[in-house]
Amino acid sequence: MADLQNIFNTNSSIVETWTGGYKLELDIAAKLDANGWELNFNTPHKIKEIYGVDLIDNGNGNYTIYGQNDQVNLQTGQSIQPVLIMEAPGEAVELDIVDGTIM
Repeated sequence: MADLQNIFNTNSSIVETWTGGYKLELDIAAKLDANGWELNFNTPHKIKEIYGVDLIDNGNGNYTIYGQNDQVNLQTGQSIQPVLIMEAPGEAVELDIVDGTIM
């Protein structure tokens, strides 16, 4: 497994909020070639919908996202901007990305 910080620059921002939820945009940029990549993260909020990547719910607030279609492999300098629609009964918070895997 490659070190996530050496492979990706990752950022997230809440771009819209409403009572009980928010829209979170991720920016995932490959610093090196990332073939068959995936990222694990934790969030206290439930993900209702996701666009631009595939998602696995690992339980207990832990999720894995990975590329879909032509974004399974990212080339150096390539970035993607997936969108997550989050359910949040209280104040919205950003994701805590904990690790990544490069095949």
